[in-house]
Amino acid sequence: MVRRFQQQLEEEFGKLETKWVTEEESHIEEDWTQLKEVIMEAAEQTIRYQPKPERREWFDDECHKALEEKNEAYKKWIDRPT
Repeated sequence: MVRRFQQQLEEEFGKLETKWVTEEESHIEEDWTQLKEVIMEAAEQTIRYQPKPERREWFDDECHKALEEKNEAYKKWIDRPT
């Protein structure tokens, strides 16, 4: 898979490099955008889109209840007369 990604990048970079050499004026922002698009496209073609894994497995109802209790105690502490 890594080799396929490298080949895809080399192919696309070759196209960009040819385009950049033939242009008289270089625009950094446009060049960066094109470079980013090439990398993103090669990555998507190689490994496809993979959704971000859910990272809140540990945050269950028990945690939610404990957080609410903590917040309630904090509010009482803040509101106490001094």
